[in-house]
Amino acid sequence: MSSSGKIEWIHGNSFFNDNSKLDFQCQNIISSITGNNISETVNFSVTEEKVGLSKINAKTTVISDEDLSFRFSDFSWSFPKDAYQNAKKLKDYFLNFFDKIEIIITIRAQSELLNSYFNQCYSLISNENIEFNEIGFWLKSNLNHNIKMTPKFLNYNKIFDEYAKHFGSNNVHVLLYEDLLFSHDNFFSNLGKILNINPTEVKNILENNHQNKTIKTSNGTLHIRGNTFFKNFIHPLSLELKKVLNNNTFNFLAKLFKFIFPNNLLKQKIFIRRLNSHEEQSILSSYKKCNSELIKKLCLDYQKMKNYNYL
Repeated sequence: MSSSGKIEWIHGNSFFNDNSKLDFQCQNIISSITGNNISETVNFSVTEEKVGLSKINAKTTVISDEDLSFRFSDFSWSFPKDAYQNAKKLKDYFLNFFDKIEIIITIRAQSELLNSYFNQCYSLISNENIEFNEIGFWLKSNLNHNIKMTPKFLNYNKIFDEYAKHFGSNNVHVLLYEDLLFSHDNFFSNLGKILNINPTEVKNILENNHQNKTIKTSNGTLHIRGNTFFKNFIHPLSLELKKVLNNNTFNFLAKLFKFIFPNNLLKQKIFIRRLNSHEEQSILSSYKKCNSELIKKLCLDYQKMKNYNYL
């Protein structure tokens, strides 16, 4: 750590984070790695972001972005796949800026994460493929398309191997999302050891920054998506404004817009059911082999992983 005890936190994705409050940016670097459209992110160029990274003097820098795990140039929301190629790209982009790079991968039981992915990305999935407006049909199509002999999405064993190949297995850490829910002190302790900070500080950071909130019911979730006016006019306009305005101005206009036009005028609610027990069992069967390989490789607690529905 630096003399000030400071860790430099950098978020690649600005959707849930106000990156204007950060000293350094890397949104467009991450966009270059994942193949996203750079022009729709922020006002800093890749070159400017690299100059910023070269000025970091903190001992530890944390760069986080879930897009690194599944976004790439030919990415499909309807048929997602793991972005193994991003491991090498990540190394190529950042190796010159840091003495050592360690990778933290937080995994979640596939039956829960597939359910969550569909809920979070419902509009993107259904806009890309109108037939996938029902979770069961989407899941069945993906299990047939993406699984077969080896899962191509959320195959944590292969993801670990790919990052271990480029960064060394000792530099790749795997944490369990379920520990954050059911054994959070253990999760905070493990993450604190990796980052070399007090677990209490980890706890304060994670518990005070819960941005992604889902509206849950007893049988599923309520997804809020834009109506026709929002999709055809408001959303395209916001993308254009984000290209030319700085973050503070854009955020101010966004808050003003929400005050003038409440959600019920622009959004509609859609109910998405939970996966049933048969569907969850199909997922479990599809991922059992690769999960077992990862558990054995990392010497994870077999019974705990079974209780967490990895097996």
